[in-house]
Amino acid sequence: MTHPGGVSDYVAGVRRVLEASYDVELKELGDGIAVVGHRSDFRLRWGAVRLHTVVTVLPVPLDVSLQTLEDYLAASGRAAAATAGRARGLQVGAAAVAVAVLPGMSPVAQQWAERAHGHDVAVVGYPVAVGVEPPGVVQPARMRTGAVYRGFLREVVRDVVTAPLDEGA
Repeated sequence: MTHPGGVSDYVAGVRRVLEASYDVELKELGDGIAVVGHRSDFRLRWGAVRLHTVVTVLPVPLDVSLQTLEDYLAASGRAAAATAGRARGLQVGAAAVAVAVLPGMSPVAQQWAERAHGHDVAVVGYPVAVGVEPPGVVQPARMRTGAVYRGFLREVVRDVVTAPLDEGA
């Protein structure tokens, strides 16, 4: 499927999806303005943890560097840590789903998103690269840390990231 509107229309479509079940804001992150969605979920199967998930969506150029993507993931992690830090309770976790949106998929972005990342300051980092034309989504095949959240994070990607590509938002 094609996404006729390009990167900006795709990002607007993701924002509409996020607004259905996340608190959404625009925030300076890395080298640009990102759409940032916050939500909190509790699952007994996670060890009775309340997970604060932050989804950041940032358009990046096709020639984006690996360092820029790593810096973006780190900034997304700091946003997730700040959100979780305001929470009360014994079992609190944070996940940063950092979505880099490109006009097309670059090898650098693909390698960045496929690689299992660790965590920083108790935040699970989950990089996702989206190429708008042709449409494609790359996410980690495995996780170094936070594997208990993998199914949930894959659902977030399916519902928030992939859905607007499928709809041609």
